[in-house]
Amino acid sequence: MAIPSGGGTEVLKGVGFTYSSAATNSSITSGTHEILTILSATFTATGGANNISILVDNEYVVYNQSVPASGTFVWDNKFIIQAGDIFKIRIHTATEVMCYVSYILQDWS
Repeated sequence: MAIPSGGGTEVLKGVGFTYSSAATNSSITSGTHEILTILSATFTATGGANNISILVDNEYVVYNQSVPASGTFVWDNKFIIQAGDIFKIRIHTATEVMCYVSYILQDWS
């Protein structure tokens, strides 16, 4: 993606997910002319203790973070994804985990 030189939009967004199986899930994909700044991701283990990982494409940002049963983990270190990157969440155990991600979407299309 080239450095933006024209007008664009910047919108604060949030999205929630519920996962109940051990898998890596594609959660947010950045478009061709988009920059996403991930502000925070909040995880709540509602179905028992679990471990979670956060990835951008196939690179770990957080690896195997434990979340106790009925507990919450908040990742609030900001980072960006851009031009086709995929923000993924990996759930390591087949127990229910709820997740909420806050981010800024900059769209230059």
